[in-house]
Amino acid sequence: MLALAIAAALIACTIGTPTCWAAASDEATTALARKVAELIGQLDAPRLADRDAAEKVLMALGPEALDVLPRGEAKHSAEVKQRLARVRRQLELAFAKSAAKASLITLADAERPLSEVLAAIAKQSGNPLVDGRKRGPEGKPPADPRIRVAFDKTPFWPALDATLDAAGASLEVRDAQGDDPLRLVVVERGETAKPRASDAVYRGPLRFAVVGADVKRAADDAETLARIVLKAAWEPRLKPIALSLAAKDLSAVDDQQRPLRIASAEAQWATSSLGGQGAMRLTLPFVLARGDAKSLAVRGRMAALLAGANVAFRFERLSETRPGAAVASQKMGDATVRLESFRRVGGRWLARVRVIYDNPQEAVQSHYDWLYESRATLTAVTEQRKPVEYDSQAAEDGVIATYAFAAEDADKPGELTLVYSTPAVIMTVPFEFEFADIALPR
Repeated sequence: MLALAIAAALIACTIGTPTCWAAASDEATTALARKVAELIGQLDAPRLADRDAAEKVLMALGPEALDVLPRGEAKHSAEVKQRLARVRRQLELAFAKSAAKASLITLADAERPLSEVLAAIAKQSGNPLVDGRKRGPEGKPPADPRIRVAFDKTPFWPALDATLDAAGASLEVRDAQGDDPLRLVVVERGETAKPRASDAVYRGPLRFAVVGADVKRAADDAETLARIVLKAAWEPRLKPIALSLAAKDLSAVDDQQRPLRIASAEAQWATSSLGGQGAMRLTLPFVLARGDAKSLAVRGRMAALLAGANVAFRFERLSETRPGAAVASQKMGDATVRLESFRRVGGRWLARVRVIYDNPQEAVQSHYDWLYESRATLTAVTEQRKPVEYDSQAAEDGVIATYAFAAEDADKPGELTLVYSTPAVIMTVPFEFEFADIALPR
């Protein structure tokens, strides 16, 4: 019934009428909210089988239901609250897992201008694409060749590479700088450059490519190293907290199937997208068994630390905390947020928050700057204030963040509300890659 309601709303719209599409979206959301409310009512049904069935249907609605799924409220029974908590956690996990999948592109088989294909890929994936090719005389736009491509739920990176190869173009990942966001920029392909699809390995939202290889004697002249330069790029919309590759998750053999060891068994490469990065470059040094190797095969597993949807933790009717006073604590999904102190110092309110996850990841503490993606606001009556200062630090059981808000003379204890938004779920997702024949220079 829900699908029919959505379809009916969409059929009534015609292309080129944004207001109608917005109305259809609103109707779909209203229909979803109505369906969720109906199912929540069934969570209190007399028969256990009916309650179990309603819970399963709620989970089957998918992450889209998170926006209209209420949290356990006072009017709900204890069992309904427990079931809602289970449903919410499963949907939050599903949301986080969906981020680890590639965006899918669909485009009917036809000849189109390159600009039109790029616009369609950007719109369907949510990844910004910019044409950075050289302009012609007097600032004329670059050539817009017509290309023929066809995609049917094709993952983002293979679709983009096929498009660029068809147009004889290439791509640069330009990290965010100043007011400029992370961008994928289309550029001219060099005369000697190979097609992008010829040397890439695709895994979900990640693209791996070997961009360099050399052979060099070690500094002590005791070993010969084969250094493989690997580039991993991710869809800009992904925004992983961190990506890492440990030496223990790497293996390699030469063309004679002789196993190779990595030069440093404890090595680890890591980066974060929070500074605006869209790719990481790694130099992997392998010790050659002999100097006669012509090629290598390399296999590895990169770990991505991904966040689920943000949820809002509300601490209401705040007064200054006293030393030794009870700590306010709330839990949603896998996240527990504790407001450890709230006090006024001069012209500022200082709020100290500790974030703890049920399944702590070492990378969470190592890359605690991911908290910059979390948000805190202080509301006094109807005025909402953003923090004027912020600090974070790693703790044994999680991460601590301290926010400073401007204090006003009219502020009254008991009328202040702190809202802290952070992911309810954080999970590590592995992405395996393999290159079977990496040629070594002679």
